[in-house]
Amino acid sequence: MITLNTPAVSLPSAHPPASFVAAVVRICRQVTKGWRHRHDVALLAAMDDRMLADIGLTRGDLNSALSQSLWRDPTRVLVRLRGGRRMSRSAVADLLRRAAAPPTAPDGEVLHLPPRNSRVRATL
Repeated sequence: MITLNTPAVSLPSAHPPASFVAAVVRICRQVTKGWRHRHDVALLAAMDDRMLADIGLTRGDLNSALSQSLWRDPTRVLVRLRGGRRMSRSAVADLLRRAAAPPTAPDGEVLHLPPRNSRVRATL
């Protein structure tokens, strides 16, 4: 009897590989999540400029967030923009605090002013 020694060839199965299915599911979830976040930004865009300023955003922030690619989360872009603005405000406040004029009274001395006379009024 003759035996053939050929390698076994696997036939394509009717089921796709699990990694492919997992990748498709992951992409579908990301698209759905991105759609929800874009919907949230659209709700923010319906607000007027005063309301946006109350939460620390501008109309330009919304435009730049929505101009990102579809797979990027626009709400993360808004958080980054707002956080950067908040940090720059605190840096300016620190600079102003440091650059404040020194007190006019020397250290340890208390400046005593004479009592105000209510009968004397300044005339211009």
